[in-house]
Amino acid sequence: MIINKYPKKNILAILNKEGREIYGFDEIVKLSGLDRKHVWYILSRLKNKGRLIRLEKGKYLYVPEGFEGNWTGNSYLIASNLIKPYAIAYWSALNYWHYTEQIPSTIFIQSVKRKLHKTKNIFGVEYKLITVGKSNFFGLTTIWENHRKIKITDKEKTIIDCLDYPEYCGGLSELIKGVQYGFKNKELNVRKLINYAGRISNRTVMKRLGYILEKSKIRLSEKLINKIRNKISEGYSLLDPTMPNTGKLNSRWRLKLNLF
Repeated sequence: MIINKYPKKNILAILNKEGREIYGFDEIVKLSGLDRKHVWYILSRLKNKGRLIRLEKGKYLYVPEGFEGNWTGNSYLIASNLIKPYAIAYWSALNYWHYTEQIPSTIFIQSVKRKLHKTKNIFGVEYKLITVGKSNFFGLTTIWENHRKIKITDKEKTIIDCLDYPEYCGGLSELIKGVQYGFKNKELNVRKLINYAGRISNRTVMKRLGYILEKSKIRLSEKLINKIRNKISEGYSLLDPTMPNTGKLNSRWRLKLNLF
């Protein structure tokens, strides 16, 4: 058969020499110099052998020899290739910034794009996509993983995102510890937190932020306190939506304290 002219080890040798984890189909065609039909055939065989994992249409994760069926790769790098634009966010970012002692089993990805499947399991690691409006997609910074640039929410945006969706950070009890740790180590900027909270479309975020800052005994000027309180809505909201709907009402921050 003509396919024997293009043994699969040639492509494996090329990918191994390149030394990266993720490759696009068109990129492999270019690197190998083979025609698209033969490349597709070889990649299919390699996928069946466990040497490649198909992440998305036209995107493959290279699995080193000896790790077939037992390779997770760099989870942040994989996440960065599942959707564009993106940012590592919520519990995953909280863990990266050392604002939680818990290690989440899910990699949370924030994006303005939507996908049919919001969760994807790759070698036992779950990747979860959270879609937000364009106005809520900000506060990103760049980190390096395996010599690759990765987008992640900065420290303050991570806190604000978790106040927006406590269910994606393990609940507010864990987040409060992170906030207190961040201020104790002088890593968080209170003005930046307040400004970020004001940009989020969910006004409950400002309520939760104000309450947590006061409870954590963070020094706030009267001007900053008024800035927060002027942006909260009249109705009562749950402090932690992951907990039962019980607890005392806090009129100052218009919250039902269902956590303490």
